Amino acid sequence: MVLGSPGEIVPGSGLSTRSWFGWPRGVAGGVTLGLLQLHDSTVNAWSEADRLAVLAFAPVVAAAVANARAFEREVAQVLDQV
Repeated sequence: MVLGSPGEIVPGSGLSTRSWFGWPRGVAGGVTLGLLQLHDSTVNAWSEADRLAVLAFAPVVAAAVANARAFEREVAQVLDQV
């Protein structure tokens, strides 16, 4: 591992994530359906207000992903019938 001064990321060291924030996309039948995550090369990249804002729109993102997957399944079914 190659590090410079505290908080510094040395180019070529392979280290880039210094802040990570993730939450389950949803749970069905006790199984996590996915993980939404944010990462940044800055230490403490997000304030509490930032995290709360992300958590506020996370259900919308999860619903959009679920809708897109359902649409893909429906399109595949229609194409199989053609």
